[in-house]
Amino acid sequence: MTNFLERDLPALGYRMSPERLRKLWTMLTHVHGNVLNPTDLARSLGVSHHTVNAHLDVLEGAFMIRRLQPHFANIQKRLTKSPKVYVRDTGLLHFLAGLESPSQLETWNRRGASFEVWWSRSSARSPRSASCAPTAPSGARTPGRRSTS
Repeated sequence: MTNFLERDLPALGYRMSPERLRKLWTMLTHVHGNVLNPTDLARSLGVSHHTVNAHLDVLEGAFMIRRLQPHFANIQKRLTKSPKVYVRDTGLLHFLAGLESPSQLETWNRRGASFEVWWSRSSARSPRSASCAPTAPSGARTPGRRSTS
């Protein structure tokens, strides 16, 4: 993690305080899986919300975090329009949260969100098999197929 903050990001042209970025990353473990409020994070770091958003853009561009935008099926409903934030690597999430053993994970209050990220990443990587594809009921016509009877 130190190499990433102190060597890799500057090599990519990002000039920002490694200490501040690490502190922000650690703070993200506490809001992991929840609605992101950059203003609260900025207040805690003593910087503007624009600075926090710029740091989040860097972390997201490096595939270290993910901001998941909400999905709106009905635009008439009043829903939260802020994204949720996830640390993409669960091992890094657990390290930043200070978890040192699997037994600590069992009592950690964010373990559900941790599992959510692991599940979403593993399900996104595995292609759906043909047996999981939806099929039409027996005797039903499907688009582009002619009935033989």
